[in-house]
Amino acid sequence: MKNIGEVIRQYRLKNNMTQEELGERMFVSKQAVSKWENGKTLPDINTIRKLSEILSIPHDEILGESLKQTKDYKKLLKVLIPVAVITVMISIILLTAFFVAAGGIGAIQRRMQSGVGLITVYRNDELIRVDGYKISGLDRLREGGNGYTFDIDQGYLNGTVRTVAGEKIRFGFFNTNNWHNVQIVIRINDEVGRRKVSQTVTYKTDNGRIAVERSDAGMDENGRADVQMHGLGG
Repeated sequence: MKNIGEVIRQYRLKNNMTQEELGERMFVSKQAVSKWENGKTLPDINTIRKLSEILSIPHDEILGESLKQTKDYKKLLKVLIPVAVITVMISIILLTAFFVAAGGIGAIQRRMQSGVGLITVYRNDELIRVDGYKISGLDRLREGGNGYTFDIDQGYLNGTVRTVAGEKIRFGFFNTNNWHNVQIVIRINDEVGRRKVSQTVTYKTDNGRIAVERSDAGMDENGRADVQMHGLGG
């Protein structure tokens, strides 16, 4: 019987996806994906559900295997059930309070369009740590271990990456869809005689599908590049 790592690897290959590509969609490193597949680490339940969605793995197959590999499954259930009940109760209370404070359903609908984005920067396929560049132009920018998170809303999103090497990269896109979570990957490739920059945007569409769009541009002699897109998910 296959373990969860073998299941992940089987469906990743079935989707013609590399470990790096799966890592980008999961917002984790290639090494994290490798450890899952080799059985060195076990993804948590939320991660497993996201893997099931991205790789189109039947829920019973991947969840069943993960539970069999969790030695403390029964203990986990005893903890999760009351936690889930408490969480639901708290959510109802908070939602009610939010509804009153927000000013009704119209205000809630407007707020529901916002979400969270993640941006990471690579040079020649190597992740640049956050101390190697700065970002401007995004709302509520928060520094993380591998990149930055920020608030995203409908409308035009644009920002600028400034590296310690003095490079300046404009990125962004026009949001014509109602998705809430977005991953932006900026790649700087130092090729012979020319530097290139790409922007890859991964997002979930209204019909629940994962979509990926990309734009490319050359970098001029002053280290400037513009990879902004005109629209997504139209």
